[in-house]
This record gives sequence, C-alpha cells and structure tokens, in this order.
Amino acid sequence: MSASEFDPEKAEHPVPNGAEPRAVADTSKTEQVQGQTLQNFDDISELKRQNPDAIIVEWEKGDPENPFNWSIMYRLYLTALVFMLNTGCTFASSLPNSLLEEISDATHVSIQVVKVAVFIYVGGFAAGPLVWAPLSELFGTRPILIASCFLATIFQMASALAPNIGGLIVFRFLAGTLSSAILAVGGGIFSNIFDKDLLAFGMAVHSLGASGGPAVGPLVGAWVHVEGASWHWGLWACCILEGCLTVLAIFTLKETNKNFTLTKKAKRLRHETGNKNYKSVNELRSFKANEFFDKWLLVPFKMILFEPMVLSTSVYFGFLYSTLYLFFVAFPIVFGELHGLNPVQFTMIFLSYFAGELVVAVFIVLVENRRYMKKRAASPTGKLPPEERLRCSLVGSPLMVMSLFWFAWTCYPSISIWSPIMAIAAYGAAFYCVKKPNR
Repeated sequence: MSASEFDPEKAEHPVPNGAEPRAVADTSKTEQVQGQTLQNFDDISELKRQNPDAIIVEWEKGDPENPFNWSIMYRLYLTALVFMLNTGCTFASSLPNSLLEEISDATHVSIQVVKVAVFIYVGGFAAGPLVWAPLSELFGTRPILIASCFLATIFQMASALAPNIGGLIVFRFLAGTLSSAILAVGGGIFSNIFDKDLLAFGMAVHSLGASGGPAVGPLVGAWVHVEGASWHWGLWACCILEGCLTVLAIFTLKETNKNFTLTKKAKRLRHETGNKNYKSVNELRSFKANEFFDKWLLVPFKMILFEPMVLSTSVYFGFLYSTLYLFFVAFPIVFGELHGLNPVQFTMIFLSYFAGELVVAVFIVLVENRRYMKKRAASPTGKLPPEERLRCSLVGSPLMVMSLFWFAWTCYPSISIWSPIMAIAAYGAAFYCVKKPNR
C-alpha cells in the first residue's frame, strides 16, 4: 500500500464490542492521522516478530483515552495552561529590566553588569530546549514539564535570595534553562490534542504566551520600583508565579505523548484482564545508553550543525530576539527621559507590543488559516508545500525593519507620543508574522 492509499480508519484499528484489541500487523508506512504520526508499521512488525506473544495496543476508534477524544473543555483548559506556563517562563525574562538601578546600587556593580544578569536568563532559552525536547520523547511530556517547572521555581527563589551579582547571574541562567521546557514541548502538546485544522489555533496561543510575559513583566517590575520595595521582591514575584503554575500543572496536566498514553492503556488492560501480553510499542523497545545519546540528546545539536535550514533559521531567530530585547531597553530612555512618563506609565507601553501580536494572531487564525485549508482541500494530493505557511513572513520581515525606523525617527519629544507607540504595535505585529509560521 502506498502512502496515498493509506486509510486512517484502518490505521486506528477499530475493535468490535467485546473483542480484544488486535496486534498491529500491517507493514505499510504511516501518514498523519488526527494530527499525530502513527508508529511505523514496519517497526511494529519487527517488534511483533521479536515478541510473538505480545498483543500490541493501539488506539481504537473513538477511544476516550486518546488525547484527541478528550472533552473540548479540557483541551481548551490545556491550551490555557500552556499559555500561562509560557507567560510564566518569559515573564521573568523582562521583569528585572525595570529594576536595573536598584540592583546596581545594591550589588555595587555597573548597569552594564546588571544587564548581563538580567538577560542571561534568555540565554537559558537557547540551551534548555536542546535537552528538554528529546527528554520529553524519552520520559514523557508531563514528568519533564513538572520537574523542570519545580526546579525553575527553586532557582527563581535562589535568584531572589542571591547575595551578590555572581550568584544572580548563575541562578538566572539556570532558572531560564529549566523554565524553557514549555517552549520546547508546548507545540508538541497541541499537536497531540488538536487535529491539523485546529492546530493553528493552538500554536497561535503558544506563540502569544511567549510574548505575553515580556510585555507584562516590566509593568510588575515598575510597580515594585514605585512602591519602594526591594528589588528582591521583583524576583520573588517570578518565583511565586512559577510556583503557582507548577502546582496547577501537578494536579491538572495529563500526559499527551502517544507512546506514554498507550503504555498507560496497556497497563490498565493487563490489570483488568490479567493478560500480561498486552504491551505498548514503547514497552517493547529497549534503550541503551549509547542509543540514548545518539538518537535523542545529540540529534538537536546535529540538526543545528549540519542542517543549513535549521541553522539559518536558528541564527535568524536568535538575531530577532536579541533585537527585541534591545528594543525593550530603549523604552525607559524614550518614554521616561524624553517624554517624562513615570515607570508605571512607560512600562504600560510594553502592552502595545503585545496588542500588535494579538491582532495578527486573530487574523492568522480566522483568515489566513482558512485560506490555507481551502487551498489544501483544492489540492489534488490534499497537501501543500511547507513554504505555503510562510506567506505572512513575507509581510512581517520588511515590516519589522520599517517599524524600527518609524520608532527611531519619531521618538523625539517634539513629535506626538502616539507615533512611537504605534511603531511598537507595528513591530509586535511584524514579529508575530515572522515567528508564528516558522513554529
């Protein structure tokens, strides 16, 4: 059977009432079914030959344990939870930006050194996903997310208690590395609970969550500054938010990775029937130490080093995010020193960036995604090249440059303050146009 002849109904292996789940015996290759890739049937057949007595458990049609069949309310809740985890992760990246002078005075170092301590947190975003993504495939999404969030809370606490600038730099980097797990696995959660038509909605929320934190963080930091509280309280706010989200994840987050949800189903069937032959594919596979490093941990590094497209995209986005945070540093100068706004007032302008992203996110979900689905439905193969998703980037990329020039040329006190504010919103819209399709 060719890939084009693949029948999703057969791939789900529906089981008549009262019958036992069947072992997978097909030897065809796989296609995307309900948004996730089924196990390679050749691989399963090999496992079956190696374990002739095993009854390999797969999803049945309408199986309530399949994440795609969970209630829409719970899946929407998971969407909100991922959004909050994203926001909590990135919230700490920008909050101390409003407390630079306080930290400088308390630690007796220059503002430039304090900026290193503040923005080293983002450096953890580069290191963390290279580890968290493969580990989530090996151990599951839920344990990795909960463990990383718990440890991130510990290091957020350590940052708040740091006795000197050296400790603050180290603890901030570790907190950023640990909290970045949601950036690596959030998209995978959505691909496990939404079909390909709703996946655009999930990814839009995922991207917005990563932008909401940097927009709200400086506002909270400014409030700490105006209230005259110690800069430690700003970092305590990061710790408290991360801790609350960790508790929420512990009690409400279910595993969504197919390998591990099927393992749970196999264990339940063994317990209910007493038949020890029910096995998931994941249980039949054996992992060796060298395979763990070669197939899991080293793969992201190999892709970055040897895949030109991955390397160029990574470098491009590294440049974009560095530009974004440098852009944020200009806000206190432009709106505080030049336009005379107080810290709370000028940090509220960060929300204009988020507003720009929000407008484009709604447009992409309601307009651009519908255009894409119609064009895909009209295609003879039912597929479109991946580049079709990049149409928004063609608009966003030049608009980013234009909005930066717009901001720079109109930030003077002699020009209305609304002009640079609109430039910030345009930059947010442009940034989202580039970021979302590439996710």
